[in-house]
Amino acid sequence: MEIELSRALPVFNEFLQTVRKLIAITKNICLQMNGLFNAKYPVFADSFKKINYYEIFDNLGSMLTNLYTVDLIINENTAFKDYWQQYNEMFAKVKSNMDAYNMTSKMIKKL
Repeated sequence: MEIELSRALPVFNEFLQTVRKLIAITKNICLQMNGLFNAKYPVFADSFKKINYYEIFDNLGSMLTNLYTVDLIINENTAFKDYWQQYNEMFAKVKSNMDAYNMTSKMIKKL
């Protein structure tokens, strides 16, 4: 289990970066929508007539749905939880006795 999870770590890392970008984009859209649809700002009158806001809300809904689906997959996957727990236990063992596993602190930081 530990080896399988360690092989998947680069994929998980890339996936995490993608999710972080998606969260940042979602937050940015919400902030921009707040600015556009606030009648106090002069931009409201000019931009409200020119944009297709249904498409924006559809895209925002799709992004939030994707984030929620990823959250459910991770939380409901018992195999992933078991593998992750086993990997963390193995990592703790290696970290506590680095000489026995021919590891250095620099190698541990890379992991």
